Amino acid sequence: MASNERLYEVWMLYCTKRDPDYLKIWLEIFINSYEQCLDVDFEKPPSRPDEIPPVLTLLPDNILQVLRHQLLQCVQKASDGLEPEQQNLALLLLKFLIIICRNLSNVEEIGTCSYINHTITMTTLYIQQLKSKTKEKEMVDQSQAEEFVRHSLAFCESLYDPYRNWRHRTCGEQLGTVERSRQKYKAAPLTVEFVPFFYQCFQESEHLKESLKCCLLHLFGAIVAGDQRNALLAISPATMEVLMRVLAGCSMGSCSSDEAEDWDSEAPDRKALLTLGCLREVVQRLLASSSDQRQVEIASVLENYFKLLNSDPAAVVAAQQQQQAKGRVPTLGQHWERWFVALQVHMLDTIRDMFLCSDRPVLQAIFLNSNCFEHLTRLLQNSKVFQGRLDSLAVATIKALTTVMHKSPAAKEVFKERIGYNHLYEVIITLGQPSRHLLKELMNMAVEGEHTSVGLLGISNVEPLLLLVQWLPELDSPELQLFTADWLRRLCCLNRQTRATCVNAAMVMRALAALERHERLHRACAESLFGLVGSLGSQSLSSRELLGLLRLLRPTESNQAHPYVGPALRALLAMVRKQGLECAMQYFDLSPSMAGIVVPTVQRWPGSAFSFLAWFSLDQDQLGPLSKDKRKQLYSFFTPGGTGFEAFISSAGSLVVAVCTKKEYVTVMLPDYCFCDSLWHSIGVVHVPGKRPFGQSQVYIYVDGQQKLSAPLKYPTMTEPFTSCCIGSAGHRTTTPPPSQIPDPPFSSATTPSTRSSLGGILSPQTWGGLLGGKPESVTKLISAGTQDSEWGSPTSLQGQLGSVMVFHEPLQQNHVKAICSAGPNCISPFKAQESDVGDLSSKLLLHYSPKACRNPICLDLSPNMLHGRLTGKKVINWDIKDMINCVGGLPVLFPLLEQLALITSDQQTSDPAAGSDFITPDVVTPADGDWVILPSNRASEARLEKNLVATFLLVLKHFLQRHPINQENLLHSHGVGTLGALLQKVSA
Repeated sequence: MASNERLYEVWMLYCTKRDPDYLKIWLEIFINSYEQCLDVDFEKPPSRPDEIPPVLTLLPDNILQVLRHQLLQCVQKASDGLEPEQQNLALLLLKFLIIICRNLSNVEEIGTCSYINHTITMTTLYIQQLKSKTKEKEMVDQSQAEEFVRHSLAFCESLYDPYRNWRHRTCGEQLGTVERSRQKYKAAPLTVEFVPFFYQCFQESEHLKESLKCCLLHLFGAIVAGDQRNALLAISPATMEVLMRVLAGCSMGSCSSDEAEDWDSEAPDRKALLTLGCLREVVQRLLASSSDQRQVEIASVLENYFKLLNSDPAAVVAAQQQQQAKGRVPTLGQHWERWFVALQVHMLDTIRDMFLCSDRPVLQAIFLNSNCFEHLTRLLQNSKVFQGRLDSLAVATIKALTTVMHKSPAAKEVFKERIGYNHLYEVIITLGQPSRHLLKELMNMAVEGEHTSVGLLGISNVEPLLLLVQWLPELDSPELQLFTADWLRRLCCLNRQTRATCVNAAMVMRALAALERHERLHRACAESLFGLVGSLGSQSLSSRELLGLLRLLRPTESNQAHPYVGPALRALLAMVRKQGLECAMQYFDLSPSMAGIVVPTVQRWPGSAFSFLAWFSLDQDQLGPLSKDKRKQLYSFFTPGGTGFEAFISSAGSLVVAVCTKKEYVTVMLPDYCFCDSLWHSIGVVHVPGKRPFGQSQVYIYVDGQQKLSAPLKYPTMTEPFTSCCIGSAGHRTTTPPPSQIPDPPFSSATTPSTRSSLGGILSPQTWGGLLGGKPESVTKLISAGTQDSEWGSPTSLQGQLGSVMVFHEPLQQNHVKAICSAGPNCISPFKAQESDVGDLSSKLLLHYSPKACRNPICLDLSPNMLHGRLTGKKVINWDIKDMINCVGGLPVLFPLLEQLALITSDQQTSDPAAGSDFITPDVVTPADGDWVILPSNRASEARLEKNLVATFLLVLKHFLQRHPINQENLLHSHGVGTLGALLQKVSA
């Protein structure tokens, strides 16, 4: 309060006497009152002042005119040199303007005045004075000029970045679109004098202090980050030339001798980091603009960027030597080589920061058109000239490649075509032995995230893992071999999805090729690779891969066993031993959100009912926040009017069957049953229309051949053609109407049937059970048609694996469903293998899709109706080792392994960490008469037998014969039993 009175008193004295000294006093009092708002240090994080300066309307009426007049006088006298008092007045005027702009409502009005133009004029004169430093002027105090320049740049920041967006970014805070949308006040329009001013400041600026150059770069970044309109004005060919020239100067380690002594090789100087930050903002601002608004294209920025990134250090040295011969001042720093590598690492990190934007796919396309893959690969090739920090450069390059290819199948294909992972491998191995950090980064490249989170992310790019397998024999460090092999096994064998990805990429062959050089591998590493082969082979093993494994086990000398015959036997046992329920060997992989099968239009439904049968599997990791607000479509058959059938898996993993009419969307959910368990299930859904006049429509749901639910459910009209038919696809997308068009939802209850007017529905046992307080069999829900997306989530693909699919136009009985399910998921012709009554179902078949009858993208319809579907996704065909053994000679090809076991000495047996004693101790002692004996489970007893290699071989043989008549017959016809007995006699007891 006292300061306000003093301000009023001094201002009145100034107005009365027109003495500039009173104006200075008034400005000093005002500045001291709001000193917290006077933040001119760009390096300080943004802070909110305790007291906000007043708006302009609360200040004296003619204050702006007075300040403009005083500032204009200073400008007119500046060219001849200002007196110290006039310099002090000009600085006070700047401080006042900075403080006033901290009240953001004042920014627009201050920006429209001529203050900024006068300020830039004076700042230009001061910077020219500071740049023309000579020995005669070294003793002159330049502090006042520097202080004015710093305050003038801070004043510009207050106008063009009022919310301090740039300072937030330099502090590591990422401002999203939501935060920017909440910024009420706009930045002042950028003056046309800024670009020439900025360009002129960096012309012949050898003697300009580095700290002032940093302030200028801070200001440019603030203008670009503060407002989109100003950014497009500031981003011009002239300013881009300045930024690239500054960055090029930093690449040569040009700094003062004092800075060179204290230089930290882990990072370039502050000026380089600020320039990279400015370029990051430039790319993101240009990306958010249209082509007619831009003065500079992103492609031209990237062209100069990559040119500097791949500049030849030897050519730079030669050019500098020529400049020295001409008398130019040398700028080659003492640590320029390490400095250049450090700058390259940060330039690569900046590429990753550029992709922190909303329109990532567009930026990826621009990078691909700029030949970024060629530039990044060439960077690794050229980096061989340096002696240090190669590993950090390789890590940064791999990170940049991962960022450009992130979640873009097209970018991955472009990299394969233009560069290829074999060439990348050749380049990387020329850099010498890798560090653990580089190996981890290649794993991160495969996962497109942190490799330890593979369970959530999955394998998005399997090629780097193949590269690591190939690299294993080249690693000199046993520790790195063990680390890499262990993580490869974890990543590739985590679940069925990761195993399938690696199998399709022929990782087994790559692992066998590495094992051929087993003398270069640590034993634990080789055993881990055999474990990898065994786990992947349990998913699928081709005849070529099986033959490669058997050839690998050929001993080099006839009287010695192969050193890894034990791990190989255990790998074979893991392949042939099928644990758990039967799995589909061929299926459609519908993991991508847009995957699925599109069925052609069914012009006229040929029958009187709707029956759907299919095998499918969902992984356990499908549950969780990622699947929230999504319904995974199993099938959808809809007419142009929006009526039809639908079934989906809810976010909780439950099966929901739905019927959509013109007004209602009725669902029946199978309670207490979660399908996200990584197991294969047979699902049957049968819709049966009611018989008139009192009949009620019913739905029957079968799981694994057993009826789990029957419930009343409306049956849609079947007179219209079904034009939108999809299986496992998001296909039929519903549009939620506006609230005014949504009718009141019909009465819904878990215990009341949907067809309330039907007498059969009223007398149904489900209704009476509900009325009497019994437990309902299902959860029935009615909502208005068109609101299903808001109720159940938006439709997406099945996001799992789908086996054979059959749709019938007639109702199926329980014995039909059970018979088809008992044939298993791998039966291609279930009707031929069953009794005659089930064989008659072929005449009721509307469509039948099988993965084995699919040639991408066409799914052949195995029914007579020829409704060939179109697949978006992948078909997966796996091969069982029990079948593949007959492609390489049958079971007798395993007998040489038993012959090798007879050559294993006791020392070799004990050196195998997974093998125990040759002697198998009995599980229990011989019981007395009448005693009960607890026999061990099959799996537990097998685990005990696996400690003995001969017993392991017999287990392998047992599982090859189990439930496989062809192998059993082949063993008998080839006299394999007699051969086996003769070989067992050679084995030591």
